[in-house]
Amino acid sequence: MYIVERITANVVNILAVQQIRGIGAAWVAKHIKGGESCGLIVDMVNHTCKSKVVSVQAFTARRERVLRMLERESASFDSAMAFCDADWSHFTANVRGAQQPLILFCRGNADLLRGICTNVAVIGTQAPESDSVEFEHNLVERLSRCGVCIVSGLAYGCDAVAHSTAVDNGAPTIAFLPSQLSNIMPVGNRDLAEQIVANGGLLVSEYYNEPENRYDLNGRYAERDRLQAMFSGAVVLASGFEKKDGYAAGSRLAMRYANEFGRLRAVVYDEALHSVRKDFGLNKELASSDSSVITIDSQNVDAAIERILRACHKNIGTPQQLEMPL
Repeated sequence: MYIVERITANVVNILAVQQIRGIGAAWVAKHIKGGESCGLIVDMVNHTCKSKVVSVQAFTARRERVLRMLERESASFDSAMAFCDADWSHFTANVRGAQQPLILFCRGNADLLRGICTNVAVIGTQAPESDSVEFEHNLVERLSRCGVCIVSGLAYGCDAVAHSTAVDNGAPTIAFLPSQLSNIMPVGNRDLAEQIVANGGLLVSEYYNEPENRYDLNGRYAERDRLQAMFSGAVVLASGFEKKDGYAAGSRLAMRYANEFGRLRAVVYDEALHSVRKDFGLNKELASSDSSVITIDSQNVDAAIERILRACHKNIGTPQQLEMPL
């Protein structure tokens, strides 16, 4: 049910109930099923939380405030969907509790979240070397020809290479953002964001407001990393620094989430070329410590892509799109 164009009642209810002290994502994921009346939500809050008793009148006022804020932001998104809406993506079926994204604000082709395309995340450092950029470009180009939708986070470096290569090849790409859609970050990639949408791609954010402080913003980056893994059938690390170099936090987290969600993990790594390079430190670590991580190099690109596509087929089930390019 839409209370205003593009915003469902579930979206407003969830945002309103989260403003109540003691209500977090885990509570919402457990108790909200969709379509609840204000009275039912208030009853659930008062029976399950230690918060001050909430009245229907007070909750309705919260909803009105949320709706006004959403209306102010509405020019920046095409739709807002809640996890309990009927058309919610099936990608999150095995995600539980607080990890479940509750609301997604979308600009562009939201069908990309519903398994219309095969999704492969390509991530990495914000400061890749030129040879790494070239290899990633060629890899994403080949994946794009296979009918793959490229997922990344719109950051500088490897993320931008992934998105721009997909756009250049006419392939859809999804950018998950740590910011609301009315204030796209980073600023230097706003033109790229516009190109993504114009090319039939999608911008996605969990947020409609500014972060409260630096710690809140840092948390949003981490939450963005989980979405990249969650909405992909496989995650490919193009280039990542060792942990001790302080540059790999986001890539490391995304790869950890990929493992947790049962997604195939792949890393670009050639022992002869990359073993002593710091910008492939994370790639080396993952390749050497976990046999389930596949490695991609110049000699096995075709075989690696086939494994990635098979993994996407298993997770997403779109065999008609899993075709190797000629």
